[in-house]
Order: sequence, then structure tokens, then C-alpha cells
Amino acid sequence: GFLDFRTKARALALKAIPPDEIIWVEPKAVTETTLSMFSSGAFDTGGASKATPLNKNSKVLPVSQVSVSPEFLRLAEAVAHSNAAGKWTLLYRLLWRLTYENKRLLEVITDDDVKAALDIQKKIKREVHKIHAFVRFERVEDTSTPSGERYVAWMKTDHPCLQLAAPFFMRRFGDRPFTILTPFECAHWDLEKLTYSEGSPVAPDRGESVDELWKSYYKSSFNPARLNISMMKKEMPVRYWDALPEADIIRDLILEAPERLKKMAKNQNVRAEPPETTDLAELKKAATGCTACPLYKTGTHMVFGEGSKTSRIMVIGEQPGDTEDLEGKPFRGPAGKVFDRVLNDLGLDREALYVTNAVKHFKWKHTDIPNPSSPTGKTRLHQRASGAEMHACKPWLEKEIDAIKPDVIVCLGATAAQAIFGKVCKISDYKGKLVTDLPWAPNVLVSYHPSAILRAPDKNEAREMEENMRNVLALAHELSKKH
Repeated sequence: GFLDFRTKARALALKAIPPDEIIWVEPKAVTETTLSMFSSGAFDTGGASKATPLNKNSKVLPVSQVSVSPEFLRLAEAVAHSNAAGKWTLLYRLLWRLTYENKRLLEVITDDDVKAALDIQKKIKREVHKIHAFVRFERVEDTSTPSGERYVAWMKTDHPCLQLAAPFFMRRFGDRPFTILTPFECAHWDLEKLTYSEGSPVAPDRGESVDELWKSYYKSSFNPARLNISMMKKEMPVRYWDALPEADIIRDLILEAPERLKKMAKNQNVRAEPPETTDLAELKKAATGCTACPLYKTGTHMVFGEGSKTSRIMVIGEQPGDTEDLEGKPFRGPAGKVFDRVLNDLGLDREALYVTNAVKHFKWKHTDIPNPSSPTGKTRLHQRASGAEMHACKPWLEKEIDAIKPDVIVCLGATAAQAIFGKVCKISDYKGKLVTDLPWAPNVLVSYHPSAILRAPDKNEAREMEENMRNVLALAHELSKKH
């Protein structure tokens, strides 16, 4: 496994044993995940002399330490969790060449070994993404857990990379015990430790109620205006459909798309009608009675913006979450904690900002997961607001901007960016870029929504996303001081 390879590869590289003198054999046992192949520091050779090769056939002198870059660590981790033939030979050859030939080898993307490893890494990233997207949990009885239940999912995978994907579910659903089954290996979370076992080649039977729940959720989130059948097959390959209960209704949804588009076109121009005032208290009171879109029917509270009326910075999120809906205030749930942590890191006072959302009501769908704190007794699953709902709610945001007249607007998330730019936006296209030609404020910045950071597939990506948000808010603070 990965742990054995790490130990043996280090020892062999330190003894200057070339790759063509080693045969690697793939073990069948599943071991616990090792997050890095090598520590990023150096390794002691145990007093070996650099002047005398430890292997008589080697044409190079052994090094006193093996140091590798974080980039190689990430690459090696992905390759090690692939199903590629000869992966250990490829990794050791790369390690050898990085150590004895060219420390900047990974920059030579035309090199055969580097290209092969990068191709495997790309496949593994995509496989991990598919696991995150297509895992479907079912609640089952389990007397070994404190709650007497466990959430179980099975998915057919092409690579043994569950150990790279499972920590995502631990972060997202860490308060519930779960098991994820794949043909290669299984992951088990007991609320304290994530462990792994041999794979399960056959999918267990799913309960009808769970299947109906997923069908209902998929139907409600299906957007006929964005229907692209070829892209759908590419993003949701047929080989995953056995594990997706919603696959049964895709054909019907495609056939119903034209009629649903007609209904959407009829409702797309409905907009809220705020009063002619810039008094935030009066606007909030008026927004409480807004019925311009259907979200008012299911929202517990209309969540208006809050903060300093004289703030030079306005931060716009996407829509309230479950906690915000219950408390009636923006950025109060898990995403709000991330937001507050970044502000604290920068020494910024949240009360000095004006914080709001592009959509003022929480859009959600029922699940069968018990939640005593929820008004429905079940966990409410967040859903993205539709274009018509965003369009209906935008007049309230325009009024807030008119009242605050900020020098800097920070859009956190794609929905917020779409509301300000007036078009669908990719965060990657705008993150960190200063935009100065929009009518809403002299300066507009875009970054990730804190909830996206919580959903990041791994810690490295979450750290990079949070750092981007930190940099954007720091820049917003500096720009606000110039006006």
C-alpha cells in the first residue's frame, strides 16, 4: 500500500538504487490513508557517506536527504490512489529523477513521466469530484451508534480513491455516522475516526422512500433552461446511474422541458416593488411582506441586510441558509463562522460593514434526516435560487445599495456576482480582480462564498479559497480608506 511504498521508496532513493533495478508488487490489503508520501522535510541517511555509493551498480552518489515539493506530494498522492498499472514504478522513477537528475523536473510538462503522472492526477481529481456529486446516502438502523442509525451509500468507482474523497463527507456530515461502499474499499465514520476496509463489489438494496426523496429533490432542482443532453451524459456518465435513483425520471424531465420553459418565461419579469425611500428600517419592514416570488411561502424569516449605515464596504452573499432563516440575520450559520474568522484574522469589525444577500429568503427542500432544531423536524437541504427568483428579489438589493452608497462591493459567490454583473459569472474568472466600470459602486470585487469553502473537496483547496477571500476583503478595506 501507500504507507509501505513511502517507507521503501525513501530508503531506496537514499541508497541511490536506480528505478530499473526495482520491481514493485501491488498489495491487496487496504491500509489507513496516509495524506502525504513524504514529509516535506529532509530524511536522515543514518550516517551514510555521500562519497561512497551504497549500491555498487549505481553511477551516482547517494544523497544525504530526500526533499520533495508540495506539488510532488499532491501528485504522488493522486497517482498512488489510482488504478493505473505500474503506478509505483512511475512514482519511484519520478522521485529518483527529481533527486538525482533535475529538481525542477515537474515543470517539464512534455516529459513522458511527468505527463503520465499528470494525466493520472487529472483522472483522480475527476473521480473524486464524481464521488462527491453522486453519493446517495440511505438511513439505516445501527444499534452500535449513539443515535441508533447510520447513513450508508454505495457507488461504483473506477479507481481506489475513496480515501481522498471520504474526508469531504466527514467535514460536511461529521455529526452523523456513515459508511460509503465502493468496489475497491469502504469508508466508515463513527463520529471520532475515519477508517477503511475491503471493498463491496455489489450495491445493497435501497429503500423506496429514499429513492423517492432523491427523485423529488432532483425534479425540483432540474432547470429546463439549462438543459444540455450531451453535457448531462458527460457530467453524469451512464455507468453511475445504477446508484442514482433520480436517473429514472431524467427522460420525463427532458420531455417536460418545453412546457416548463413556457411557464418560466411567463414569470421571469416579476419584480418586487420596494417603497420610494432609502431608509433601511422602512425598506426592511416593506420587504417582510414581499410576495414577488414563491420563496416567501416557505421561508421562516425574510433576511434583510444589517450593519453600519455609513459603511464604505458592502458584502453581498447569495441567500440565507438554515440558521439565517431561523434567526432572521445574514451570515449566522457555519458559513458565517468562516466569514467571521476571516474578518478576525484581518482585524476587521463586522459591525463596520454592511452585510446582505442577493436573495432574501431561504430556498430549501426536505430530507428525511431528523433535526430537532428545524421547524419541520427534518434537515432542510439548501437549493440555489432560480434566475426568476433572483430577478424578483433584485430591487431590494438595489435599494440597499442606493441607501448605503458603498465605495466597495464584495460579491461572495456566483449568485451575488450574477446579481451585480447582470450575467452568469464564474468565480474563477473574477476572483481577486478589481472591477471599476459598474454602476453600483466605484470598486467591485468577487470571491468565494464561505459555504463553498466548507464544501471544498480537500483541505488544500479550502485553504486556497479562504486565502482568496481574505485577500479580497483586505483589498476592499484598503480601497475603502482611499475615499
